[in-house]
Amino acid sequence: MKKCDLVKCLKKHNKKVQKFFSGFTLIELLVVIAIIGILATVVMISLSAAREKVRDAKRKQDVKQVDTAISLYMDDHDGSPPDLGDSNCVNLSSSDINCIASSETNPANWTILETQLQPYISELPSDSCVNCSETVTFEYIYHAPAGVNASLDPVVPDFSGKTYSIFASALESNEEESFGYGPSVPASEGAPAAPVASVDLVANPDPALRTTTWTSSNVTSCTATGGDPDAVWAGAKSTSGSYVTPAYLMGATVTYILTCTGDYGPASDSITFVVGGGGMLVAPSDP
Repeated sequence: MKKCDLVKCLKKHNKKVQKFFSGFTLIELLVVIAIIGILATVVMISLSAAREKVRDAKRKQDVKQVDTAISLYMDDHDGSPPDLGDSNCVNLSSSDINCIASSETNPANWTILETQLQPYISELPSDSCVNCSETVTFEYIYHAPAGVNASLDPVVPDFSGKTYSIFASALESNEEESFGYGPSVPASEGAPAAPVASVDLVANPDPALRTTTWTSSNVTSCTATGGDPDAVWAGAKSTSGSYVTPAYLMGATVTYILTCTGDYGPASDSITFVVGGGGMLVAPSDP
């Protein structure tokens, strides 16, 4: 076995050790730091979005609690919502910006509302993140009936046919969207129109068919009146369907009336025509 010179062997060994324990190069360190930075940014964005959703969920819960308290108040006050200390505020025919309460921009009225709702809710909530945006104030707003028509009418996505509004001014996940409960806001203000009940009666123009059809929307039940002398047409009807006028009524003038009801009010339609008269509609009419 060949012996190596001690000095040469030590030098050779030191080179191997230095190579094994050598650190990262500058480029490798920069790449690692960049990757860590990207991962940290992704995590922070995800956490921020998650926090926004949590706060939005709390806003919806807070608004629902206040709306429930207002409903309980109305049960004990002949159906009238809180008037903020002014009896004129429950007048639907008036419009008064002072009939509005908000947790941030009108805290005085918000305190009055809290006092009026005290038996039904211990404390009115306020938004936990008022300054989460530089352009939007996150707050809860109440419109008494006389305040609903004021210039600050909200775009409330959940229309409940109420005479008042209670809503969160904005949601963090979409600052253009509010959430709450209230009456229908006119479509011209950017909100969808409230559902409307409707009924449509149509007589078939073919005299051989003698068929009358009907359709409806936003109703749950329908009742027919009028028709032939034997009242075959009259009675309960489905929300859509068709009816064939008996052949013995050929040449007679008949009037069919259909009235339907549902959660969005009643609706009716009537039609008058000559049976088998070449499909001529004599006098279609809406009562």
